[in-house]
This record gives sequence, C-alpha cells and structure tokens, in this order.
Amino acid sequence: MTLKASLFSNLKDKHLPCRIAGCPNTWTFTGEEQIGWMREGHDHPPARMCPSCFAKFNQFEDITLPCAKEGCENTWVWTRAAQIHAAGRGRTQPPKDHLCDTCRKTARQIESLDVPCRIKGCQGTWVWHAQDRLLADSGAGTAEPPPRMCDACYTRFQSLQDKPIPCRVKGCHNTWPWTRHMQLEAAARGFDTPPKRMCATCATRLATFTEQPMPCRISGCENSWRLTPLAQLEAAIAGTDIAPRMCDAHYQQWTQLADRTVKCRIAGCTHTWTWTRGAQLHDQGRKLGPPRRLCDLCNDAIKALSPIELPCRNEGCTHTWTYTPEMQLASLRKGFDANTHPRRMCRDCERFLTEAHTQDLTCEKCGCDILWTKKHQLHVHLGQWEKPTLCTDCRRGND
Repeated sequence: MTLKASLFSNLKDKHLPCRIAGCPNTWTFTGEEQIGWMREGHDHPPARMCPSCFAKFNQFEDITLPCAKEGCENTWVWTRAAQIHAAGRGRTQPPKDHLCDTCRKTARQIESLDVPCRIKGCQGTWVWHAQDRLLADSGAGTAEPPPRMCDACYTRFQSLQDKPIPCRVKGCHNTWPWTRHMQLEAAARGFDTPPKRMCATCATRLATFTEQPMPCRISGCENSWRLTPLAQLEAAIAGTDIAPRMCDAHYQQWTQLADRTVKCRIAGCTHTWTWTRGAQLHDQGRKLGPPRRLCDLCNDAIKALSPIELPCRNEGCTHTWTYTPEMQLASLRKGFDANTHPRRMCRDCERFLTEAHTQDLTCEKCGCDILWTKKHQLHVHLGQWEKPTLCTDCRRGND
C-alpha cells in the first residue's frame, strides 16, 4: 500500500461548524481535503460555509450604498459575504453607520475621546470613537458627544427594573415610578433608598392650591402662619379640617418652655397635674401663675360624686347649703369619713353677715353703750333671739 493510500485510510471526514455566525449547521472536511490542506502547510482547518449558507450566498449580490457621512457623495459596497453574516444574526437591512473608503481614511486621523458618563455622580467615562465623531461632525468641527453611560453603569442599568414607590402625600395610595435611570443616579451619589415624591395625580392637584396666611392658635395673638399647598392637599385627601398652629414667634417661645408639674387644687391631695408648654402660652396673660386644676386621679374620682344639699347650721334657718363634689373629695383626701358632713351656713346667712354692720345700741336703763354684733343680729333675724335693750350689768341686776 502506498503512503498516500495509507494516509487516506487513517484520516476520517470531519464535520466542522459553518463560518457564518449564528448558523448551527456544519460542513464536511474530507480526508483527501485534509491531506491537501496539510501539504500546503496549514495547521488549522479552513473556515467555510455549510452547504445551506453557501447556497444562500450565491443568491446574494453585492449592493452599492451611499456613505453614512452627511454630505459625502461616495459609496461603499455591502458584499455578499457581509450580507449573509448579517442574515445569520437576523438582520436584513444594511448598517446605517458604514463609511466609504475615503471617510474611513479620514476617521483614522481622528482621535477617540474619553467622554464623562451621563449618569450624574459617576466618575466613569465611555469612548467616543473616531468614526462616531466623524458621523456627528456636520463640517464645523463643533460636534458635541451624545449622552451615554459608561460600561459599568450600562451593565448595572440592564440589571435594574423600574420600581413603583408610594406617594409622599399622607393618605394617598398611589405610586410614582422610580426608573432604572433614577436608581443609577441615586447609587452614583451614594443613596440606596428612593426619594420622597408625589404621584402624578397629587402633583396635578397640588398646583390648584396656593399658600394662605392663617391666624395663630394662641388666643389674642395677631400674627399668622403659612398654610402650605402640601398641607392643604393632605387635608383634602384625608377629608379633615386644617389643624390650628402657632405663629413663628410663639413657636419659638414654645420651644424654650418646658412642661411644669403643678399641685392638685384639692386640699389634702398629694398628686400633681402637668401644665404643658402649649397651655402656658395660652395662659401667658395670667400674673398669678398656673390655674388651679385637678390631678388625673381626682378628676376621675370626682365624677363618682354628686352634690348634697345640707341644712344650714344656724338654728331657725330653713335654707340649705350645697356640699359640692369637690368639697367632698377634699374631705376624703384629708381622711374624714364620707358619712360625716361638715356644718356650714347657707348662702342667705352668709349674705346677711356680709351686708350687716356691727351697731352700737344704748341701754334703756343706764344709758351705756351696747355692742350689737353681726352674728347677734343674724340670730335676731332668724327669730332665735330678741334685740337687746339692756346692757349686761343691768340685765344681771334685773336677774
């Protein structure tokens, strides 16, 4: 057997991938072709088309197309090989950025530029290639680079998704879109949480409101505070009235005040109530200090008590006086029995003593002065005593 025959017997046909990108077919590299290829000094198999692609290749014709550079009248040829490669990638239209030979030579003389990334806060750059610069240049040499991302931002951009974020307006259940581009810019500035923004509906409604001056909530104050459009919008959504507020001057006073602990007004109670900063502002006209109020415990306890009408302590008086719940609570706080009631005068007797005046009378027997006190006059008024006509000494002498 000859050497050639021996080699043929040892080499088997090979099925190699088609040279057209994206084509899954193969072509057959026979043993005889391999021998001839090796004799020509080649170490690697040739790049060829599969029969199917080769048949398509023969159906194509070279196409002459205008140069992509604006103003250039030259042309370039879209070859059959380039067309079948484009078809393998699913493209049937010629590239729109291809230059003629003259413009390509011109592009080689232009330098590529590093352009800052379009994402605010990013320090990266992208390359504005010479060919792209040539295509963008209208002839004046003042072409500006287009806004683009650097490779790192573009890679991250592709991994992101637009997110719906709740509206910042209280009571609104709508959302606004935090786009991938916004997320990239936030990350470039070091933020990982979305900003507070309104939905489109609230933004439209907000434009219908205007800022309004409102009176200060502190009684007697003639200043005002500003009701913002946002506060009006939130109140409109919630369906509530605008809460009163302080003017700036009173708010500054309020920040400098502190809540105070004040003793309960019920005698005998050891507890306290809180005189808040806001209440102090309202009571700032008082010159005698905080008002007299009940502590929480006494306020709850007094609700279970009712007024009691008790007889006047003066004999002969048929009127009564009111044993108020506060008086009853004070007695309890002092440790007195709840069933033991104090003895007091009615209002009529108290009024009589207030309006009456001590009088000097003359003794009918000796002519001496008799001191007729207000209390003695009350007993006479009630019919318990008689108006004195004799002094003490004369009255003793008669006895």
